[in-house]
Amino acid sequence: MKKLLIPLLCLFLMACSDKPSTALIERTVTSAQAVPGVFHVVKVEKRDGWMDGDIYVADVAYEIEFDVNSDDLQEGLQNGLRDGSGGLLQTLVGGLKLMAVKLAYGDFRKGDRLTLTNQFRFFQTERGWRLQEE
Repeated sequence: MKKLLIPLLCLFLMACSDKPSTALIERTVTSAQAVPGVFHVVKVEKRDGWMDGDIYVADVAYEIEFDVNSDDLQEGLQNGLRDGSGGLLQTLVGGLKLMAVKLAYGDFRKGDRLTLTNQFRFFQTERGWRLQEE
């Protein structure tokens, strides 16, 4: 009975905490900020945090590592246009993704790392803290 009670009590206390855990913030930032096939998050550091009404604001620095060269990303999109391997919608989405990545990060090489900062807003639900979508 004790073996079951202790984990349940811990889970209940975590859900009722007054702020999201550092581990939850790290997991959330890692999954929310990655762009599969372009870059992934390699390091997350919570620098500060505060309550803003019912919202918890986490000031976070995170490091991304590029998985491809910016030129290779563009070349892959152009090859898809030429050989018709991607449908029209897929090509348009790919083009928008490329444009957004190039505007945000400029030219980059595979393995390049970049440190970014951002504020992430969390709200509390019955099941714990969730990232507020913008």
